[in-house]
Amino acid sequence: MILSFLNLTFKKISKVMKSTTATQQSVKSSSVINTNDLSNLPKLPNTLEALQLLRTAKGKDDSFIHASLNKALAECKKENMILLLERIMIHIGDISRQHNMLREMGVISPTGGAQERAVFRSCLRWWEKNLPESFIKNIPIIVGYTLYENLMFYEVKTDRLKGTLLKTEILFPCPQNVYEFLANKIRSGTDLNLIARHLPKYHFANDKTRTAKKVVKLRDGQTEMKWTLPEGKSWAKVNGVFVDGKSSIIVRDKDVLSYPRNKQSFVLAKEKFVNNWIENFCKHMGWTIQQYREFRKLQSTPEQSFASKNILKVAKSDYMKMLDRLTSGQRFRVAKMVAYKDSSGKLVAKDKWNDLGAWYIEWENNQEKIADELRKVAMTGDEKTKSELMSKFKVKATGQQTIDLLAELFKGTLSDTQVNNSYQALVEKMDLIANVFPIIDGSGSMNSGIVHQGVQISNRKIAYAMAIAFSTRNPVDAFRNTYGWFSSRFTICGRSKFVNEAPNPFVDKNKFTKKVEDHQVLSEHKTFTENLSALASSDPGEISSTNMFSSIEYFVDLVKNKGFHAEDLPGALLYITDNENNQGRTPKDAIALANSIGWHPLLIFWGLTVMSEHSVKNQLKGVPNTLFVGGFNEGALSQILRGIKSGSINPETELWSIYNDIRYSILS
Repeated sequence: MILSFLNLTFKKISKVMKSTTATQQSVKSSSVINTNDLSNLPKLPNTLEALQLLRTAKGKDDSFIHASLNKALAECKKENMILLLERIMIHIGDISRQHNMLREMGVISPTGGAQERAVFRSCLRWWEKNLPESFIKNIPIIVGYTLYENLMFYEVKTDRLKGTLLKTEILFPCPQNVYEFLANKIRSGTDLNLIARHLPKYHFANDKTRTAKKVVKLRDGQTEMKWTLPEGKSWAKVNGVFVDGKSSIIVRDKDVLSYPRNKQSFVLAKEKFVNNWIENFCKHMGWTIQQYREFRKLQSTPEQSFASKNILKVAKSDYMKMLDRLTSGQRFRVAKMVAYKDSSGKLVAKDKWNDLGAWYIEWENNQEKIADELRKVAMTGDEKTKSELMSKFKVKATGQQTIDLLAELFKGTLSDTQVNNSYQALVEKMDLIANVFPIIDGSGSMNSGIVHQGVQISNRKIAYAMAIAFSTRNPVDAFRNTYGWFSSRFTICGRSKFVNEAPNPFVDKNKFTKKVEDHQVLSEHKTFTENLSALASSDPGEISSTNMFSSIEYFVDLVKNKGFHAEDLPGALLYITDNENNQGRTPKDAIALANSIGWHPLLIFWGLTVMSEHSVKNQLKGVPNTLFVGGFNEGALSQILRGIKSGSINPETELWSIYNDIRYSILS
């Protein structure tokens, strides 16, 4: 049966397809499979498994990732579907932007991609080894969908406590093809700045020592202090002037102290390792090391600008334009240079950089005002005003996910303003084209999670962030800002305006003297941090068990006993979970119960981790109208939903949606 929620999907898809029809004609015959009849498509369980595992493989090592890809490869070779495997790997690394290659083809594609950088690099290692011809052919595409740094990536793992080197690895054991690709780009004058930006630094002669620097920071009321050299040091410099290290040194505020510090063995090993990569690249280019260093100076990064004192002479208008152009990572690095977060969480300018800190704070605050205006028009349908505001909103979010913002928030490195602005940039890229009702797993196992950017983040907190994105951007007004919890039972939070004006199960209007809206937890008009705090406070805290079935029972009861109709209920339920379902009743049972009242929802299970035997993912085989999605990028679901070509949905739909996505039509 065709799902009602898909009508909206098809309308939105048709708009995109009209603008890309001409381009698609050239690639359609070789790259697009008709998914109207899923029964005629090859069954590729291992390949589907690979797609799902790769999205949730953050923190996993090569052996785990490569084992999954090996199974998928054997299956795809048998069915002559190597192209599918290529598209899956590109999807894993795709950083969700409008790629230049697509623009050149005339393809206007909605954003997409899993944005799993570390997992993608592991995929590339496997790709180069197992499909070398395919890898060589797709090097330009790899760069186009991701970053140049992925071709020049090197990994050095160390045990800092023992001071020993555990592992060094260039992305590709035999990088001659990478060297050749980079060389051709450089010789043709293409992407010089981007290549220079990602080339590693060459480490020069001082093999055993390096200079340690320390900026003196006196306490309030102090004018000077005595400083003694660290044990074993015979000399030091104060502001570049040598001093005798035998006696204590008088230093003043902001004096720069320097002295030799022995390099640890793993640091030396890393430098040697990187230098070897550079020297081989220079041989390929016919360069000296000095020529290599000169080429790296072509990069125009904020770090370079701040390395020169000329940055202090820059005009305010030019500085503001520079901030407009920065990527998210560059912007955060500039922020750390020129400002700091005080105890109250506000950004404060550093004196060292004169007015640059104050100007940066002014820029961030101006962007916050635009973000606030964007929130006001977010779901009003006022596309003209939104377009005007977006032309002024310069915050970038390429390559970012909400989990990155959570990490920064919990580390305390960014202010609320910075986090909220970045989040606004993220959700503006979301193209949620269906009524998706988020339901958070509230069981005890959700308190575990992953370490990301050095911070432990629970699956529960990740689920909060995802639920906010889907709930506040729901295109159907009746369900916007509404969400649910499930553990041993099901609980609903938020508001809802049903078509038939039946009694509201979410909020009883008669109990309140103020407007219902004043009591809703989430709002598209609130900032991310405000919504995050509000949602966390609404957590019922029931952690006894995992009963997904309870949500279906709740909605069925609304129809049987509360005066609701099946058409009043959500068209798609999104379970954000760690995949456990321990109540004995399966998704198949849930579908059967929903269908018994004439309700035909799509059940989407968003797995934050991939479990084994007890995973709900393993209960979806052969169950219609179910999907399994994983990872930490909310945009991936939009990408899958827009790829659905029929009302006949099964777990394989996810696979063919990625395969057929116009975004990957260049891989053919």
